Amino acid sequence: MISVRAPVPVSVSMFGLHAALRERNALAGVAAALLSSNSPLIVLGWQKLSEIRRDSLLVSEMAAKMGWTQNEVDDVFRRAARIVI
Repeated sequence: MISVRAPVPVSVSMFGLHAALRERNALAGVAAALLSSNSPLIVLGWQKLSEIRRDSLLVSEMAAKMGWTQNEVDDVFRRAARIVI
């Protein structure tokens, strides 16, 4: 049986992203990595955005600093999109 994965959302809420990262025990590490960025826009984005696009510079930097593959980031976005409160 072939498993079909959900499409990767174009964007998710920052709440959903934070919750998905917390489930992976990665929220503190991602926060520390992004808040130490050389880019003031990355820092400001992490602190202030309410929604985050999958193709954003912030997500690219998160993946690079955490050593994650594109598939791992896609999985985080899929999970973030399913979190509702």
